[in-house]
Amino acid sequence: MKKNGFTLVEILVAMGILTMVMTFSSMMLYSTYKGARKAGAIAQAKSEGAYAMKAMSNLISFGTKISCNLVPNSLVVTRLNGDQVTYSLTGKQIASTSGLLVQNLTSTNVAVVPCSGTTIFSCNAATGAQTVNICFNINRANSIDVTDSAGLNGVNFQSQVTLENFGN
Repeated sequence: MKKNGFTLVEILVAMGILTMVMTFSSMMLYSTYKGARKAGAIAQAKSEGAYAMKAMSNLISFGTKISCNLVPNSLVVTRLNGDQVTYSLTGKQIASTSGLLVQNLTSTNVAVVPCSGTTIFSCNAATGAQTVNICFNINRANSIDVTDSAGLNGVNFQSQVTLENFGN
């Protein structure tokens, strides 16, 4: 007499194979999700850092005078009309202050740290022209550490800006 159905051994083997496939699939899905989150965090760090660098570079290049680190991690730029704009590292954000208006150039979603460990801005007055070296890293975005994927210190931003209206 022939019985229809599966034996206990066949069912256990099938369940074991199914368990291994499900475990492997969930590990792959989690790894993909984690990688996508990290890629998104690096993209946000690059975007916010590039915006801050461009905003500072544009205003500095058209300034008439600069003063570095009167307050630690700050830069004061005097504009053509005599107004002063101060850039500073406030906590883990880069802020711009003009008169009573304070605007953060980076959001609270990213953490900004100086490249050298002490200062973002350094001023040079060699050869009659004033230049500013700007260097900072963003090492966290959306509470995700980006230092291992984007480099040892995070996403690096570095620029040297010369005042075009120096002395005017």
